[in-house]
Amino acid sequence: MGKIADSFLNWIKNKYIKKGLEWNRSDDITWKFWAYVFPFLILIPLLFWALKKLIIDYLLAKKGFNTMVAYAIIILILRPMIMDFFVKLMTFKEEVKKSNEVKI
Repeated sequence: MGKIADSFLNWIKNKYIKKGLEWNRSDDITWKFWAYVFPFLILIPLLFWALKKLIIDYLLAKKGFNTMVAYAIIILILRPMIMDFFVKLMTFKEEVKKSNEVKI
């Protein structure tokens, strides 16, 4: 969550700069809450709830145990790969920015 949160904070700070607003300590506290604490309080439990609805309530009830286990294994294998994709995408964007700064 660190790189995503940092990107979100930089985006918000750029919005403040474009509008000509001053970045205060209260803004720092508020936006750091939304960037660092909010995902753990709301989004991660929401993800677990959605996966519970998909795996247990739908697959187990409708498709049966064998199909549910197969899909659960696929989801457990693909989840880290998807997260790695987003992290590599963000680092790639940073590397492109750095290479463009060096050329100019």
